[in-house]
Amino acid sequence: MNNFRLGIFWFLLSLLVSAFNDSVVKYLTAYMTAEAVTQYRFIFATLTMLPLFALRPSLFRTNRYILHFIRGIILFAAMYLWCSALSVVKITSATVVSFTIPIFVLIMAPIFLKERVSVHLWTATAVCFIGILLILDVGAADYSVGILKMLASAAMFASLDIINKRVVSHEPLIVMLFYSNIVTMLLSFIFFGVTQVSLTPQLIVLLVLLGVGANSILFCILKAFRYVNASLLSPFRYLELVITFCIGYLFFGELLNTQFILGAFIIITTTLYIARHQRKSS
Repeated sequence: MNNFRLGIFWFLLSLLVSAFNDSVVKYLTAYMTAEAVTQYRFIFATLTMLPLFALRPSLFRTNRYILHFIRGIILFAAMYLWCSALSVVKITSATVVSFTIPIFVLIMAPIFLKERVSVHLWTATAVCFIGILLILDVGAADYSVGILKMLASAAMFASLDIINKRVVSHEPLIVMLFYSNIVTMLLSFIFFGVTQVSLTPQLIVLLVLLGVGANSILFCILKAFRYVNASLLSPFRYLELVITFCIGYLFFGELLNTQFILGAFIIITTTLYIARHQRKSS
């Protein structure tokens, strides 16, 4: 298998795990609160890394505790909003909203990265938000609030991308993952206390898979980037929409209306245009 195929394999695997995690979160929120799902996600994500920490503690050395703490705060808020929104939002909608993360990075770039943004990109950003308005269901208040929560979450994930790019990009991934998980787990106990949940064996298995999946997504993405340039993989990102639509239809009975499809089309085309423009200018 050549490098390009290996890169595609790992990237598609990351999309499958991401879609699986969103599906698990949506399923779990029918049996427990978003606070409990968030807390257990962070607990099991941390626990799955502890054996490696015990075997090779030297791998986890860092001098950037404050920055990792800041990253952990942002990740905690982002994941809680995401889990809370998934209890009412279609997982297909969640995937579409996740495509807006590069848009928020673009908006923040002039402020935090001192990057110049052209009129063409600002126009594409404005068009993208028209697509967002279309996928908002004004007839369902809870659904619209859920989409707004996801947009806030996407903005937070975008800020994490900026921090990673400018400040801690030279830190090993395993260090970034470990300390983010530790901080988010501790914050969940501070803000939620010890969530009272009656855990069945089935729920425990799903929660463990959720924690493992959280760490696996970044691992698969980095493996993909080792073989293929990130810009070449970006078009494959939109296959996640097909995956989540199939999952949503088969397991949650979710259907798409014309307004949603039009909004998704606008968001996808504008983010592809922005990715293409940035690739040319880099």
